[in-house]
Amino acid sequence: MFAASVLRRVASPNCYHVRTLIVLKRSHPLRQPQVGEAHKNLQTKRMRTYELVPLTEEEKPKTIKVVLKELVEGYGAVGDVIEVPRNFGRFELIVPGRASYASPEALKWAETLQERGIEVVRFTSKTSPGTIRYLRSRVYALIMSEKNPWTLEVWHVRSHLRSQGLVVPEEAIVLPDKPINHNDGVFGKDIIITIKINGKDEARCRLRFRPAEELLSPATQLQEVEQPWYIDTPTALFESQAAEINQMHDEVMAIFQKRIEAIRSEGLRSIADLNVRAIF
Repeated sequence: MFAASVLRRVASPNCYHVRTLIVLKRSHPLRQPQVGEAHKNLQTKRMRTYELVPLTEEEKPKTIKVVLKELVEGYGAVGDVIEVPRNFGRFELIVPGRASYASPEALKWAETLQERGIEVVRFTSKTSPGTIRYLRSRVYALIMSEKNPWTLEVWHVRSHLRSQGLVVPEEAIVLPDKPINHNDGVFGKDIIITIKINGKDEARCRLRFRPAEELLSPATQLQEVEQPWYIDTPTALFESQAAEINQMHDEVMAIFQKRIEAIRSEGLRSIADLNVRAIF
């Protein structure tokens, strides 16, 4: 009766799928003796050192294949089949609904996207969407002379971008159609140029004209600035770009406010302290 009562309290063995077999192998191979010779030194520490043989049939795969349902920066576009780490694919892609497991149904759905008239936006590289977003959220200074006459050319933009850490070839820079001269009242105003990534993907970049003579004067260099110049309210040089410039300025301000909160959480309180730190 006691044995029967114990068995009734034990859970069903079908609930436990754990293999209890352990396979070991010697860390050091055993020397084969000659014919008729007995093994020697089997009780030494060297001969009693073993390694665990992993059970490969029970190991979980480290990566999984998923089908993307939307554009995921750095990974691919809609319908792409990618292989990602298991936890990242499950919790960052599948659970939020950005991807699904690469089942036969999902693969068939990805193959018939164009047949169903669904337009898929594809980029030339996985990093293109992030680069486009990065350029939209930045403002670069275009430092030109107020006294010497000039007409804006591509090499002006290339050299000024390079001095601020952005290396762009001249053939990738597209200026506005209307020529820009020194006497057009450009200083303090913004323009938008197009930068082509890999010759195909187009990124919009905002530039602000700043006078070289004023910035290089000793009085300006010693003057304490209350706030960074790139958060000033923008003024568009061309009316056709005004709406887009205001939208890009809002994106810059959102990043600036987040950075202010992060820096102030470190113990800085004044705008003067914030100017010492790199906001971007």
